[in-house]
Amino acid sequence: MLPRKGRKERLKEKGFFYWFSVVALIVIGVLVGHWLEKQDVATHLRYKIHQAVTLAYSARQPYVTRTVVVLIGDDEFWKSDLAMRNPTKRDYLARVVSALDKADASVIALDFSLRSPLPDGSAVSYHDYDVETNLLFETIRDVAKRRPVILPKTIRWVNGNYVPEADLYDGFDFQGGFVRSGYVFLPFDVRRVPLSLTLEDGTLTDSFAEAIVRSVKEEALEPVAGLEEAPYGSYLTQEAFPKLTTSQVLSPSEETLKKLRDNIVIVGGGWSRLAYQRGPKIDTHLTPVGPLPGALVHANFVEALLDRRTAPAWSERALLVFEVVLALAVAIIFALIMRFWVKLLALVILCLGLIAFSYLSWLNLGLFYDFFVPLLLVVGHATYEQARETLAHRRVAKMV
Repeated sequence: MLPRKGRKERLKEKGFFYWFSVVALIVIGVLVGHWLEKQDVATHLRYKIHQAVTLAYSARQPYVTRTVVVLIGDDEFWKSDLAMRNPTKRDYLARVVSALDKADASVIALDFSLRSPLPDGSAVSYHDYDVETNLLFETIRDVAKRRPVILPKTIRWVNGNYVPEADLYDGFDFQGGFVRSGYVFLPFDVRRVPLSLTLEDGTLTDSFAEAIVRSVKEEALEPVAGLEEAPYGSYLTQEAFPKLTTSQVLSPSEETLKKLRDNIVIVGGGWSRLAYQRGPKIDTHLTPVGPLPGALVHANFVEALLDRRTAPAWSERALLVFEVVLALAVAIIFALIMRFWVKLLALVILCLGLIAFSYLSWLNLGLFYDFFVPLLLVVGHATYEQARETLAHRRVAKMV
């Protein structure tokens, strides 16, 4: 490094164009970085890094507290009386709900589409499903007298607002039974735990996971109450969750009954899309622990809320200040340092510092810092400066 006097002279030598380009690069880098953050760029890598920061290297290893996932698998969908039908036979779902009630599940949540064929809820002449649909809702009405039942709610994003759309159970009289609903669509970034949304008419609607947690332990939602943005959560692998098939629920063993008793049960789909054991599973989503069925994604949200494994993100203003300071630091370091290997070492230290800061922020401050975009900003800025300096040296060498 240069002495103090030499440092000032070195910074002045860079001239107006150098510092103007630094400011331009910061502005462009921040804008491009935020754009990349909204795009599907290196999603798998970002999810892996998120899992490492939030869970894999954590001193506190969490476990599933009370959530069980029940899936309709290939045997049930392709071989049994479900007859590979879409929509899923509702009298079959009624049998599953009744069986879970008999098994004394704490909460029963159905992750199946119950949206109306017409978004405005107007009547349609689909009478083929009337009997089975009524049987399902009548079963839910009966079961909801003893335990909460959570149903999916249909909402849609229209012109900057969330708009509710009709569901088949709208207007059905559950006679005061404990029936809640929550929207099931997942956030673009599944690292974030979805929370209540304000609809176009000003009413609030819970997310599916939030409705489940509110039914069993409302105080678990206190850490996320009032957050303007969905917080980040950590994921458990699907092997961590007790998983059963609907066949096991309908003909339960003592071991199955033990798993279900007093636990939250989320029922969803998990069959192969094309044919028996052919093609990808339906309703599969990329997550920090790999592809998961939608029911298991919701189960992770539920467990993150129950175990308070959530953390809000840093504010946009704080991130902007941090990124600008970081980019200026890189510019100053590269202006002062002459040798390439020293610059490279400084760059590596900065990158490792970003990773360490993200980890410490999660553990000690309860805030998640996504270092992916700033990391790109630092590396891109450093690469540009090194290339610019190399070209300048070559021009000087040619003149000599």
